[in-house]
Amino acid sequence: MRTSWKPRRYHTWMLSLKRDELIARPHFASVLDHVHESLRLYPAMANDGRAAVHADVIPLNEPITTPSGQVLRGIRVDAGHVWVSVLFLRKRNSLCL
Repeated sequence: MRTSWKPRRYHTWMLSLKRDELIARPHFASVLDHVHESLRLYPAMANDGRAAVHADVIPLNEPITTPSGQVLRGIRVDAGHVWVSVLFLRKRNSLCL
């Protein structure tokens, strides 16, 4: 039986491509965009914990007004633990780079 497509040979060929050759392949940019978007919406890790060694203030690009009317120009972080939810952070367009 003759087959026109040899899976093992094709996969070996794809794995042997150099980075520049892979990027030059047709539709590769589209595939890469889809992968990035999938990882943005469904990250492999939902939460990422960080520990602040020293107390600090994180400056804000624009001031924030709290419901009580206080204007914040930075966020105070005490020494200790800060929890960051990657799952929700990546779904706000205003926070994405």
